[in-house]
Amino acid sequence: MVFDLSTVLSLALDAPVGDFAAGKATRALEKVFPLFILDPVHHTLPELEDSARKISALLAPVLEKGMQDESRGFVGVIGHSHMDTAWLWPMSETIRKCARTYSEAVTLMDLYPDYSFMQSSSLHMYWMKKYYPALYERIREKVKEGRYDMTGGVWVECDCNITGGEAMVRQFLYGQKFTREEFGYEMESFWLPDTFGYSASTPQIMRGCNVKYFFTTKISWNELNKFPADTFVWKGIDGSAVLTHFNRMHTMTTPKEIFQTAEAIADPLHTDSKLMAYGFGDGGGGPTPGMMEYLKRVIGLPGLPVVKPVTPEAFMKERVEPLEESLATYEGELYLEFHRGTLTSIHNIKRNNRLAEIALHDLEFFAALSGKGAHPETERLWKILLQNQFHDILPGSSIPEVNDTAIKEVTALLSEATGYTGEYLDEKVAKDESKVTFFNTLSFERNKPFAVPGTVTLKDYPTENYEAVTGEKRTLVGGLALPAFGAETAALGKDEKKEKPFEFDANKLETPIYTAVFDENGYIASLTDKRTGREVKHEGGLPLGAIMAGEDMPSQYENWETESDFEEKLFPVSVESAPEIVSDGALSFRVRNRYAIGKASHAVVDTVFYANDPEIDYEMSLDWHEKRTLLKAAFDVNVKSRTVRNEIQYGHLERPTTRNNSWDDAKYEVVNHKWSDISETRYGVALLNDCKYGISARGTLLMLSLHKGGQRPDYRADEGLHTMRYALLPHVGGFSSDNVVKPAYAFNYPVFMAAGALCEPMKKVVLSESNVIVEAVKSPEDGGKGVVLRLYECEGAETRTALTWEGMEAAEETNMLEENARALAVENNAVTLNFHPFEIKTVRIL
Repeated sequence: MVFDLSTVLSLALDAPVGDFAAGKATRALEKVFPLFILDPVHHTLPELEDSARKISALLAPVLEKGMQDESRGFVGVIGHSHMDTAWLWPMSETIRKCARTYSEAVTLMDLYPDYSFMQSSSLHMYWMKKYYPALYERIREKVKEGRYDMTGGVWVECDCNITGGEAMVRQFLYGQKFTREEFGYEMESFWLPDTFGYSASTPQIMRGCNVKYFFTTKISWNELNKFPADTFVWKGIDGSAVLTHFNRMHTMTTPKEIFQTAEAIADPLHTDSKLMAYGFGDGGGGPTPGMMEYLKRVIGLPGLPVVKPVTPEAFMKERVEPLEESLATYEGELYLEFHRGTLTSIHNIKRNNRLAEIALHDLEFFAALSGKGAHPETERLWKILLQNQFHDILPGSSIPEVNDTAIKEVTALLSEATGYTGEYLDEKVAKDESKVTFFNTLSFERNKPFAVPGTVTLKDYPTENYEAVTGEKRTLVGGLALPAFGAETAALGKDEKKEKPFEFDANKLETPIYTAVFDENGYIASLTDKRTGREVKHEGGLPLGAIMAGEDMPSQYENWETESDFEEKLFPVSVESAPEIVSDGALSFRVRNRYAIGKASHAVVDTVFYANDPEIDYEMSLDWHEKRTLLKAAFDVNVKSRTVRNEIQYGHLERPTTRNNSWDDAKYEVVNHKWSDISETRYGVALLNDCKYGISARGTLLMLSLHKGGQRPDYRADEGLHTMRYALLPHVGGFSSDNVVKPAYAFNYPVFMAAGALCEPMKKVVLSESNVIVEAVKSPEDGGKGVVLRLYECEGAETRTALTWEGMEAAEETNMLEENARALAVENNAVTLNFHPFEIKTVRIL
């Protein structure tokens, strides 16, 4: 009787004002009140039972099932428990939370025959198979019955801002693979309720992995602007489209929640439906018996919106797809106006992520070219990285234990992957103490100077030996062009050339490309580009490369947030001592400055100019001990553009440098991957980085976020010794692959060096158009013959390119799961590929 009374009470209190159902419920409650015993302790059981019978009879007409009116809306319901893979607890506790939650789910199915439950994240189901096999078999039976819905699309509910493009593909690939192998079907929905922004590359990656529906809730957290629709067609940067729905989550099943769900429909002119995932989440729990009892009463209850149990896929097929032609279309990223600090928090997690994605790329490259198939540890290593790309691990918004575990696991991954790559390198060279071989894992020729570990001198090419800010001995190699996916052997010896292309006097440096003037803090007060005569620094603006520090005290969610007032809090830090010339050779000029930051932190920064390259590199060693402090590197450039290009997965976005409206205002800190670029048609400036994902752009001022000292939920504020690299790259001509994208890849991807001479030439690979990049070279997922390439168009231009691969006998294009093969015509070891702007292609070469 308690639940019956609660249901009627909720109808009376929570129905829309003036609703007839509320009036009917209120009148019934007025009749009930005189009969309701408020002090049952002093009444006999027969008196209580008599009261309950009379009350039940009075409430029965209100609770009687009957005709429902869809004009009140449709609420699809599904049991769910949003399960954070790690957050305020370690992953080991999540395994136990999953077991408790999923055990409760299948138990409730035995008690309530109409109950269904959905679970996202294939990793969590893998844990059940590994640690709770008996429960896993119970779940499998419920999946066969169609009552336990495995959905979500991915290995874990990943971060969508920082996760790299190929890693996003692997999230879907391994998620789909597990579900196919264990349950015999593919997931059609990407369920990602709680991450901190949604990349505009996502729709294309989803469609390439046979996923066509997208669900989330987080956009409702926007600070300034309410998103105008909650059911719409979302188009990515390439034009790929997915049906998208902003569902509700963490709800009860009371009439109040049903009314609120229907009232939350943002665009009632075009849709009358909302999906509601009920049950306790974040830390697990899921639906309770009480929720099930409420649900029994609200289904079919007049006065409420129509309530129907439904899976996410069925909701889309039945309620949304028929309306698709009339739905609004939104193109671009789904930018979350909140939690922008997650792009910077916990430096070592961010740095390890970038390094691990590249290390796995290189391992797969050498394994594929070895002809032996994938390295047997590849999938295991990928899954370690993927689970650490969960949306509270990679963003740095977890407790210390979670952060420490993630750093430890990915550091071990890096060690393993690098070791396996070294074994492949050893197989490619014949021992020769007089020679070394350099390897290029990128799909274009590298002709820029590159650094390798250790001390090396070459007979025919200029080299410079130097000690990096980390104390590591390194060698800069110049004049050696490395072919695409190729290698070159060079003889060891002493280079007799003694060129001195740099002139430094007091605070002025002359290079073959620039005239640079430094201020009293070692920042660039003036930079004249001799190629055009143009001053690169904006007149009256901050000096180029200024390190800015200031208080970072968000009103809430410290490690999550960076608030818009940071611009008023940041000030340049001061140099501690006179500059030190570290290197002045034929290839580069390296000047070192030491800075005091805040109360107890210090940075050592090398500024590096090159003789024959316009890139100006910054290499920083940071000893950090500040609390609630933001650190940025500022570049106020003499380039006028209303937008800045920021690299995202498999392409880039143009975002405003203006603050014309509230949508512009909200984007004061955005994500970039390896580069950002601000350009006019004939000149521009790019910023490159090796592990920094947050950047702000306002007018001509670009500021790359370097560090953040938030203390909650990790009280240590990211203390310790850290290293990072970033670069200023002025370029003659507007934005292009050659001017920006390829230099950013070269800045991030190492050149490998092996002692000895190349045993046999590497396969010759040529792409006829420079704006097509090969992002991955790997062995086929099916274990068969050939090599799989993942390519994309990087400028946003319709492109027709020839791909030449020495020894190619046959080729086929597949989806991103390496299925649905379509034969390509091969002629003279080449195929012709047609790309739409930002299109991703997967090609298998045999």
